[in-house]
Amino acid sequence: MNRDAFLAAVAVVVFCRWIGPAHALGSGEAGAPGGERVFFQEIPLVSGASRYEQKTSEAPASVTIVTADDIRRYGWRTIADALRSVKGFYTTYDRAWGYVGVRGFGRPGDFNTRILLLVDGYRVNNNVYDQAYVENGGIVDIDMVDRIEVISGPGSSLYGTNAFFAVVNVITKRGRDLKGADLSAEAASFGTYKGRASWGGRLPNGLEVLLSVSRLESEGQRLYFREYDDPATNNGVTERADGERAGNLLAKASFGDFALTAGYVSREKALPTGLYETVFNDSRSRIVDPRQLFANVKFERDLAEHSRIMVRAGYNTYRYEADYQYADHLVNDAGAGDWRRDERVFHGQRDPFEPALDEGARPVGRRLQPV
Repeated sequence: MNRDAFLAAVAVVVFCRWIGPAHALGSGEAGAPGGERVFFQEIPLVSGASRYEQKTSEAPASVTIVTADDIRRYGWRTIADALRSVKGFYTTYDRAWGYVGVRGFGRPGDFNTRILLLVDGYRVNNNVYDQAYVENGGIVDIDMVDRIEVISGPGSSLYGTNAFFAVVNVITKRGRDLKGADLSAEAASFGTYKGRASWGGRLPNGLEVLLSVSRLESEGQRLYFREYDDPATNNGVTERADGERAGNLLAKASFGDFALTAGYVSREKALPTGLYETVFNDSRSRIVDPRQLFANVKFERDLAEHSRIMVRAGYNTYRYEADYQYADHLVNDAGAGDWRRDERVFHGQRDPFEPALDEGARPVGRRLQPV
């Protein structure tokens, strides 16, 4: 037997042993994850893939779910931290805004316009820059997140603008998840402090309420930039020019088929890097971005078996302010947007919003023609 034949025989033996009882389907508790016990495992649910809740095994997309347990276990403090754990995702931070890249695509200055960010299925990219905020400017405090659904790949046919690289659906906690008051305080390096007060519960009459307020303050880091290593620019070192302040508010209420959700965020950040050719290491250069509010009312009901309707109406405001300090003058910049958003989604055999077909007629595109 020559060497090649011997190696082939060894490969066949190893393969046969690998697919033996230890890996066979129906091998019981001793089997691998592909065994019979897989059919009895709880399959996670996802609502962002098809705009209605379904099992991840039935979703027509690649879905990754980051749970509240994951966030607590790994100590993630922003949505960006959580997204870094998703295969193919990476994040960057330029001391002003945070950016998300997918599979190597992350155009500088893109402001995350190719990522659609949802809160409980509601779009929160602003209407001025189409920006999705994932750092401390995120509109939801990370402690109020129940799970993050990441639907990779294009979703514009379902969601329209922004859903190019991925859809990130942040599902917030419910009142019943808190069961009363919840207080937290944090202290971290670089003079960073955060406090949060939350209350939630479900009343005997079925009304479910959640309210959460949080505040973060940070002195920021002492940074060194080789490009500014000159005595005229403090040898490239920033001093107390990286501070940050942010506050979040989340309010939710639900009763029967109706649900109300509102969120607010305000973030102020000093710019230590000489952004847009401003003076380096000057704390007068700063942005207030975002200052954003959203509120929406949703009605959702099962009409029949495998049929469901959802109608939602919302209102949003966005404000951006900035001071850019140059050598001989200060530039003020601002942006503002206000918009309404209405949605209606039907899942089932026939959309109740579409007119019923008359007897003796058949559909042809958008028109009806006699049989």
